[in-house]
Amino acid sequence: MAVLARNPGGLHGYLLAQQLREVAIFADCSPDTTGLYRVLKAMELEGYLSSDWDVEGSGPARRVYALTESGLGCLRQWAGTLERYAQNLGQTLEYIEQSLNKDSATV
Repeated sequence: MAVLARNPGGLHGYLLAQQLREVAIFADCSPDTTGLYRVLKAMELEGYLSSDWDVEGSGPARRVYALTESGLGCLRQWAGTLERYAQNLGQTLEYIEQSLNKDSATV
């Protein structure tokens, strides 16, 4: 969703997949194109995306996907959830580091 939020005019699937490859979560592997189209379809059915055919230009028509207001709201909620996860992970790592430092100080 974040890739689409950066491109309010929408993107067709191929460009979307290309831009997803630049996201850190896909650093070690490219997103599965077939799976991507399934997710886009599901997100459209849920009302998070809209799509339309782009028939201009040369070549075949391409479906262009864009976030809806509902999709933007979902993205905002997900960002808040990830922020809480990041805080919890930071606290957990700090706890582990303190535990390791405590153990090494007593050895």
